[in-house]
Amino acid sequence: MNAPMMPSIPQGDITAHNDYINDLNKSLDPRSMTGEQLWHHERRLGIGGSDVAAILGISRWATPLDIFNQKRGYVEPADLSTNERVHFGNVLEDVVAQEYARRFNCKVQRRNNPIVHDDLPWMRANLDRVVVGQKKVLECKTADAFTVKFNWGESGTDEVPDQYLVQCMHYLICTGWEEADLAVLIGGNRFERYCIQFDPELVAILLERVRDFWINYVLADVPPPPTTLDEINQAYPNDDGEKTIATIEVAEAINERKELDEQKGLIESRIKAQDEIIKGYMGTKNTLVDHLGQPLATWKTAKPSRRFNTSGFQKVHPDLYSEFTQEGKASRRFLIK
Repeated sequence: MNAPMMPSIPQGDITAHNDYINDLNKSLDPRSMTGEQLWHHERRLGIGGSDVAAILGISRWATPLDIFNQKRGYVEPADLSTNERVHFGNVLEDVVAQEYARRFNCKVQRRNNPIVHDDLPWMRANLDRVVVGQKKVLECKTADAFTVKFNWGESGTDEVPDQYLVQCMHYLICTGWEEADLAVLIGGNRFERYCIQFDPELVAILLERVRDFWINYVLADVPPPPTTLDEINQAYPNDDGEKTIATIEVAEAINERKELDEQKGLIESRIKAQDEIIKGYMGTKNTLVDHLGQPLATWKTAKPSRRFNTSGFQKVHPDLYSEFTQEGKASRRFLIK
């Protein structure tokens, strides 16, 4: 199935990929690594299913720049050993897989080794399970009960959160299969199954975007454009003194920003008015309760804080002040005119 859906891949892409992997493997000795270190090393060898949503800009947990830094080894892998959400997701994965097998009268099997696409070596898949005797991927998830109504559709459909849809589609590309089931345990007591079918249009988008990210950013060692406010602030810490003409899209953003500022001012004014009523009624009392004695608000006296008198110290000890004063980093002030 791979051949009909594959775009024409320039030989230069394959060569650049192979050179990068060879250099990466030379710089690291897998034999001296722990299991976890080896797992993180293998994740740097290509794009996995959990990377795709971030590359497309639809992940809640990572950005394209995050993935770039991870693949290039510019950041240390996150320590998730104390993350309870990750911990219980791993613990319950086997429970979800076993329940899937029981409900649908089938056998499921782990795939311990990553699957690498025959023609696109940067496309890698670490599958949760496969359904034995069927060319079908099984992805196992857990979900909070209160988020389901916003992100999940009817059981049996493919209406799953976008990040999981593209993850499953990535696995279908790597395996060359046409079906993936996503089994999810919701709120710890509700099991649902969603059915993902190979989608040529979505696959074409994934192939193009993943290839562009891997070849033109990771292999070229060129950071992708920043996408979050924090990344933008870090990427452009200084101005160049020049002007730039706003596009229609940017001009619309300016207008909306002004409207939001007006709404913010109105809301802050209304909050102040309500605070005046509440605090005026409380007077010297530190707690406001309802008719059942349940707390509604508190207004308690805080302990006075101690602050260092910088200006006074400078006057009395100017030499010491100068010796221990460091120049701060330059910052840019953002103003809407």
